[in-house]
Amino acid sequence: MRSGWIENMALMTRSPAVLAIGLVIASIVALALGLDYHRKATQDLVLEMYRERVRDLAAIVAYAIDGDLHNDVVAEADLNGPKYKQAVAPLVQIHNRLPEVYYIYSMIVRDGRTYYVLDTTDHPDLVSPHDLEPTAMLEEYISGPDDPWLDTIAAGDTYVNPGFETDDYGTFLSGHTPFYSSDGKLAGFSGVDFDVRDFVRWKDQVSRAYLFVFMLGAVTSCLLGFLIYSFFKTIDAKAEAMKIASLTDPLTGAHNRRAFEARANSDFKRFQRSNIVSSVAIVDLDKFKLVNDNYGHEGGDEVLKALVTAIQSMLRETDFLARWGGEEFTIIFSDTSGKDASATADRVRERISKLPVVMPSGEPVNFSVSIGVSTFEKDDEDAEAALARADEALYLAKENGRNQTQLKLGSGTVG
Repeated sequence: MRSGWIENMALMTRSPAVLAIGLVIASIVALALGLDYHRKATQDLVLEMYRERVRDLAAIVAYAIDGDLHNDVVAEADLNGPKYKQAVAPLVQIHNRLPEVYYIYSMIVRDGRTYYVLDTTDHPDLVSPHDLEPTAMLEEYISGPDDPWLDTIAAGDTYVNPGFETDDYGTFLSGHTPFYSSDGKLAGFSGVDFDVRDFVRWKDQVSRAYLFVFMLGAVTSCLLGFLIYSFFKTIDAKAEAMKIASLTDPLTGAHNRRAFEARANSDFKRFQRSNIVSSVAIVDLDKFKLVNDNYGHEGGDEVLKALVTAIQSMLRETDFLARWGGEEFTIIFSDTSGKDASATADRVRERISKLPVVMPSGEPVNFSVSIGVSTFEKDDEDAEAALARADEALYLAKENGRNQTQLKLGSGTVG
C-alpha cells in the first residue's frame, strides 16, 4: 500500500505541471513563513529597543528625584507648595528634552495600593505640553491583581511593560524605576509613559512593505514556476520525440523492428495471462529489387511509403504495423484469431495489388506483396514462435507464385 502511494507520488512529480505547481506553492509558503518570521523578529527587535530606551529614561528620572524631598511632598500633599515645585523641577527639565514623552511622574505604594505624587503634565514650564489630563496628588492608580511590576520594583529593579498600552490619549510604553531616601528605604518609583505613535506608524509601513515584498515574491515564484514548467515541458517533449524517433522508421513513418518486438512481447504475455489471442503477419514486397533497378532507390522509397499508407488505412487503432527490415513489414492483429487475421491480410494484399504508385519520372507502377500469417499458441515459448511460423507461411506464399496470403498454424498451413 505504501509503495503504491510512493509510486503514485513519483509519477505525479514527473508531470511538469504538478512539479511547477508544487514548487510554486512550496516557495510561496516558505516566502510567507520567512517574511512573517522576519517581520515579527524585526518588530520585536525594535520593540526591545524601545523598551531599553524607556528603561534608561525611567532610571534617569528616578536618579533625578530626591527621595527625602519626595517623602516631604507626600507628607504635605500640596501641589502648590514649594517642596512640590522643587521636587518636580528636575523632572520638567528632563521632559522638556523629550517631547515624545507623554507623562513623567512618581508613585508610591501604601498598604498595597498605588498612588500618584509628582506629575509634569500641566507644569507651566513645560515647553511642549500634550493635551493630557494631569493626575491629582495621591490619586490612586488601579492596577490589576496579576500585575507583576510592583514586585519587580520592590526587588529594586526597573520594570518596563512587555507591550504597548492604549488609552484615550494615544499609545505608549511605560517604565518604572525605584528610588530611595537617604536612609536607604524605598521612597517611591518613577514613571515614564513614552509615546510610540512613530513605532505604530512604522509598524504599519513595514507591514505594507512586507505585503508588497510577499506579492512581488509570489509573482516571481509564479514566473519561476512557469519557467520551470516550460523547461521541463520542453525536455519532456524532446524526450518523447527522441523516444518516438527511436521506435519509428524514418522513411515510412511506421514503427521499427525494436518497437515491434516490444509490442509483440507485451501481447504475448497478455495472451499467456488471459488467453486473449493476437496474430502476426509478415508482408514482403514481391520482386522489389526490380523496382530499385528500374526506378532507382527514390522509386523504391515511394513504393515503400505507399505500401505503409495503404496498410495503415485498413488497420484498426489497436493493430500495429512495423518495418521489419528492407522491404519486409510486420503486423500485429490485436485480439484477432489466425483465420480472421489472414482474411484481413488478404484484403490488404488485394488492395495493394490494385494500387498504382507514381514514380519520380511520372510513370505509374503497380506492385504486389506476399503475406504470411500465424497466431499465438499455447505451446509457444515466446512471440518469436508465432513470427517464425508467419515467416514459413510467407516462404510458402513466395514458392506458390507470390501475390498471395498463407496462414500457418501449429497443426499445419491453411491457404
